[in-house]
Amino acid sequence: MQPSRLSDEAQASIHEAAHIGLRALGIDNSAGHVEIKLTPNGPMLIEIGARLGGDFITTELVPRSTGVDMVEAVIRIALGENPDVTRRRDSGAAIAYLAAARGVVRHISGAEVAQAMPGVVRLEIDVKAGDETGPASSSADRPGFVVAEGADAIEAETRATMAAQRVKIETR
Repeated sequence: MQPSRLSDEAQASIHEAAHIGLRALGIDNSAGHVEIKLTPNGPMLIEIGARLGGDFITTELVPRSTGVDMVEAVIRIALGENPDVTRRRDSGAAIAYLAAARGVVRHISGAEVAQAMPGVVRLEIDVKAGDETGPASSSADRPGFVVAEGADAIEAETRATMAAQRVKIETR
């Protein structure tokens, strides 16, 4: 969910750790995806890459919560231009992943209801009857997702979660 609900102090420490990590790797003229875990001892770097964020962070959550098109920004950087990353929105965006028990998909229901729920802007179901589901070992293994918007992160998360719970993927 976005934006962060952490305190300004916690966010500042995270930003500082991200910048230190990016500079240490020489990532200064590209996208930078940084994953950080906030621990009792402060921020701990988990992953850094010269890439955009996956799992719809870049293409859905950031534009919906900030109004910033990160894909366009990275293209502009590649063209030697300065990207405009001015915040144009101040709202919430969240993603919730669909759940399915391990087995063969028998039936899927609730998609129409979920799609019509307030704030739901995208619903994708990536399995169909006859497909096999199993434990998710990567993002590609998830059976689907819901993206929702809200006035803030909490409302967006609530909407996405409630909509995802409406989609029932029955397996045998």
